[in-house]
Amino acid sequence: MRKWLLVLASLALPTLAQAQISINYTFTAGTVIDPDQMNTNFSTIGTNALNRTGGTVTGAIASSGGSLTGTWTGGPTFSGALVFSGSFTVTGSATFDSDALHIFDTNASHDLIITPGSDLSADRVLTLTTGDSARTVTISGDATISQDYSSSGSPTFAGLTVSGATVSLRGVSYTWPAAAASGVLVSNGSGVLSWGSVTNVLLDGANHTDTLAASVTRGDIIVGNSTPKWSELAIGTASKVLRSDGTDVGWAWPVVSSQSGTFSATDSADYYIVSATATANLPACNSGRSGKWFHFKNTAASGTVTLDGNSSETIDGATTYAFSQQYASISIVCDGGGAWSIF
Repeated sequence: MRKWLLVLASLALPTLAQAQISINYTFTAGTVIDPDQMNTNFSTIGTNALNRTGGTVTGAIASSGGSLTGTWTGGPTFSGALVFSGSFTVTGSATFDSDALHIFDTNASHDLIITPGSDLSADRVLTLTTGDSARTVTISGDATISQDYSSSGSPTFAGLTVSGATVSLRGVSYTWPAAAASGVLVSNGSGVLSWGSVTNVLLDGANHTDTLAASVTRGDIIVGNSTPKWSELAIGTASKVLRSDGTDVGWAWPVVSSQSGTFSATDSADYYIVSATATANLPACNSGRSGKWFHFKNTAASGTVTLDGNSSETIDGATTYAFSQQYASISIVCDGGGAWSIF
């Protein structure tokens, strides 16, 4: 009887070794999952198998084809790579090394690596606001953003290059022409600019609103009138001189003044005819009168005309000069430095 039992047992062992036996395995806190054990005894990992609190996951975690689902709480640390070919959602915060955020390019052949360019003294927030629309930011060269480029900002540029023909300024779109060697920009009233030329006359009274309309006449001069506006002063008659009365200018003959006794020679007269003994007190010969001249003529049969310089000023080196011959005349000119010269 014992012999038959041994035979039956030996026949049953191979059958038992080939059968799949379900073994429940319970992981306890602190248990290290042996990857060989995982590969040998687990064909799949259930949806919630990665639900965990704390701890460190080493090595690469990859999802190819499907979704890698699960929940990590308590801030797990991954010292290996996380590779996702599907979607990846982070509902809390995620911290990456300075060169650890890699994004595939459009054909997944290379990575776009996002990395900070400076050390920070504290955590900083970069906010990207797109509004409720899809946006595209195209950067074709290095760019430094250090000013407020918003519609309410006032950025300053050392230079600005616009490749298109249309530029919008203060809500108005202007279409610019190609470069020209000369000319002025003229608008058609609708924002289309073209090169033109200015053909209006100087005194047109329209484009130059501070002028009175006048055409060019030989010899005429332009003066400021009492309006005040620039106006044309017609040429004076032959031999007249341009004189100022301290307010306006005009053409006039030299002024002749008849005198006797003691009088003051003033800038309002040029020629003095003296008919009796007289003394002419000269004005100051300063820089404001440099070139000023007077002409004195004695018409008295017996009389002396005396020219008296202002203060210590001189006439040909003397403070006074006198002449008494009837019908004699002299001319004096101021040098602007306190001395009159006789001519």
